[in-house]
Parts: sequence; C-alpha cells; structure tokens
Amino acid sequence: MSINCPVCGAENSDTAITCRACGCPLTNINSVGYQLPSGTLLQQGKYRIEKILGEGGFGITYKAIDLENFTDVAIKELCPDKFLRHGINIIWPP
Repeated sequence: MSINCPVCGAENSDTAITCRACGCPLTNINSVGYQLPSGTLLQQGKYRIEKILGEGGFGITYKAIDLENFTDVAIKELCPDKFLRHGINIIWPP
C-alpha cells in the first residue's frame, strides 16, 4: 500500500516519513484543523493567540495579546492553497 502526499500528491511507500518529492512530513500532521489553537505562543512567547477573528482568500486573522505590554493585537497569517500545518509551522505546497 502507498501513501499519497497531501501537498504535492506524489506516491510514497507506506513506511515513508516524508514525501520523496517535496519533503512534506507524512506523519504527525495536525488533523484538528489548519487554524492555530487558542493559547498558541508566537515570536518566542511575545504574543498569545486568543481567538480567530476571520478567514479569507489569503489567510487567517487572529486576536492575540502582546504579552510585553498586555495590549490586544491582530495577527494576520498568510495561508496558501493546499497548505498543511505541522505544529505551528505552515508547510507550503511545492
């Protein structure tokens, strides 16, 4: 049995850990969703995601808190078509 890469569609052996064509991880992909969950820390702990404000054709906008001065901020994340999330990182399609 083979595994098709969710990013580029290349066929890989069922024991592959990464795609032979594009290097995308084939295991431990976050299946919960593509948005960052509430509580996620960004920029070495400077910002904490609170909630999603909206989504559109270019990405996701989050409400976050600047933990250095405790102010609300908006963070826009660019999300390409057919991207995958691995932890807090985006895996870009080839």
